[in-house]
Amino acid sequence: SEVSVGSQLELEVWVRNPFDRPASARVNLVVPDGWVADPADGMVAMDGHGTATLVFRVRTDGRPVRRARVAADVTVDDRRFGQHAEALVTVRG
Repeated sequence: SEVSVGSQLELEVWVRNPFDRPASARVNLVVPDGWVADPADGMVAMDGHGTATLVFRVRTDGRPVRRARVAADVTVDDRRFGQHAEALVTVRG
């Protein structure tokens, strides 16, 4: 993704329940130092093998940067899967 300095970025995280029973997923968006994710984390309930999408707004720290890494750290019920998805964001000055 690419944004201008001072603008916000909207990111969607698609989550799949790997279990055959209903479960809740927690997604924590991991952003570079100085950046802010709103919300910082999100929760969603899913049916067995169901899917859901969470939307996050990300505000950069106002400095140009090339290919900054944003990651989605995923936990389903009590099982942490870690950082399973990432986006590379370039902020143009």
